[in-house]
Amino acid sequence: MVAAVVVVLLLRYLPAYNALQQGRADVLSAEGILRSAGLDPTSQELSAASAQLNDAKLDFGERSSVIDNGWIAGIVGHLPWFDRQVAAVRALRHAGEDGTDLAIDLIPLLQDLHSGSASGGSGVIKALASVGDTEHSAITRALADLASLDSSVAAVPGGSLFGPIDHLRTAAQQAQQRLDGPVRAGLTILQALPRVVGTGTHRYLILLTNPGEERGGGGFIGAVGVVVFQDGQLLSSNFMPSEFSDALVTNIPAPPPIEEITGTNLVLSDSDWSPNYPTSAALAAEFYTRATGQSVDGVINVDPVALSYVLQVVGSVQVPPYPQVVGPGNTLLELNYIINMARPGDPGKAYLGPFGHAVVDAALKTPRAKWVALATALQRGAAEKHIVLHFNDSQLEQLVADAGIGGVLPQRPTGDAVLVADSNLSGTKGDLFVSRHYDMVSTVNAQGHVVDQLTLTYHNPPETAPANAALLVNSGGLYEDYIRVYLPPSANFDDLQVSEGGAPAVSESPEDLGVENNRQWISYDLILDVNETTTVTFLYDGPFAQVGQNGSVSYQLAWEKQINALTWPVSVAVHLPDGRIIQFQSQLNMDRRWEVGVG
Repeated sequence: MVAAVVVVLLLRYLPAYNALQQGRADVLSAEGILRSAGLDPTSQELSAASAQLNDAKLDFGERSSVIDNGWIAGIVGHLPWFDRQVAAVRALRHAGEDGTDLAIDLIPLLQDLHSGSASGGSGVIKALASVGDTEHSAITRALADLASLDSSVAAVPGGSLFGPIDHLRTAAQQAQQRLDGPVRAGLTILQALPRVVGTGTHRYLILLTNPGEERGGGGFIGAVGVVVFQDGQLLSSNFMPSEFSDALVTNIPAPPPIEEITGTNLVLSDSDWSPNYPTSAALAAEFYTRATGQSVDGVINVDPVALSYVLQVVGSVQVPPYPQVVGPGNTLLELNYIINMARPGDPGKAYLGPFGHAVVDAALKTPRAKWVALATALQRGAAEKHIVLHFNDSQLEQLVADAGIGGVLPQRPTGDAVLVADSNLSGTKGDLFVSRHYDMVSTVNAQGHVVDQLTLTYHNPPETAPANAALLVNSGGLYEDYIRVYLPPSANFDDLQVSEGGAPAVSESPEDLGVENNRQWISYDLILDVNETTTVTFLYDGPFAQVGQNGSVSYQLAWEKQINALTWPVSVAVHLPDGRIIQFQSQLNMDRRWEVGVG
């Protein structure tokens, strides 16, 4: 019996494992070919990549099928410790199949672009919209492949795995992370474009926002633009300062924190108070429609960080007759200097209109050789919430929400969840200079109950450079931030503690409490003097962890990034029931998710 088992292992299972390794190598080789070719691969490159992928499909298919249906794997899969190893290899095999299918389904899209049938000199938007129309079936299959890939990778057990299997798990997880965001966003855009800019006339409102003066749902809206497409072509674009509507729309109530400062009703520039983008987008559209009598089909939020990514592709922009040059390395600060007249000769907000038009024009005229770079720039901006989309068309809106680029505040997050929404009420661009870092300590018990301690630390440094100081004028250096922390629906709020300058923390009452999109929020009005550091700690608890039938405990934390916010460091420490402390360090440049388990 032992001899028979050894023979079967050598003759069937070792080749199956080697097939998995070879399949991974084939996929990486094909990925390398396609990545270097971009969106304009030659016929030879497409042929070579297709051959590699077809071979990988055999590796992850019939050449390794014994892993799923072999009798030894079936027996070993019921033994302690070995069961996890077998489950991992099976899940990795399925992930390999899904990833290969995804790549194979992407080949027709590249062939369509390469053939030129979708372009004909009509520009990037019409070309990509044509691909989205003609390759609808391939896009649908690819999105299904991506969903299957996510499920297969998620099915790989956590915890300790045998060395080579652990290596394969790491490789699969890295590949999924590398592919998931860019591919999903790219496919979603291709899928949506025929409805966004295709047959007929489509009008979209663009909000040019400023992360230097953050609101709960994005930066202060300095300018707005309207772009109109007709049958796939850009018909017109027009940008103007957001103040154009102030005298025309005067009866929309402001949120209490803004009304207490201004003593007036809401204006368009402050309309993105809600961290749920569909809410703030609808409000901005209402301002525009009531002021102009024109309706829009969607609202797009774009900030200077996203524009800096685009300028890395299209090059620096100079808007005649102004001498200022805005490039990818100085976009955020330079635009703030210009529109706030921080230096002699800066033209002020009048610059934003022609600047916005120039960037849109340059992006839409991007040559084919730079389409991959432009797509990557736009995807990065969307992933980091420096570009956020909302459409009136329910199907389009569902597409962007599913792709994670719609700025939707989840109503029923899985497990634990948190969003920190800062609103700068200083009347300055203080968010360019005030630093912060966020720390979460989550203590999980064996019954799945979690106690969270969220500590937010803010520091207001002195600014002596004349141009920087000009962005803080009339504030005396003070920074006022209306902080709202959004908790899971099932959370119990326990306490709010504040420590100034390293002094012992003191419990304080929240500024306000509320519920939005089924999410409870707690607010605190932070006022920072120059060179002052303050920590604000929110304590809450709830049944955020999942307990399995075998007593295992799984804890997930989703940390949602605020729209348009700059990147800040974040740390998470999870105290598990078995006494272990799992720590994570990251940058909050996009939504983050962590998961740990016991048992």
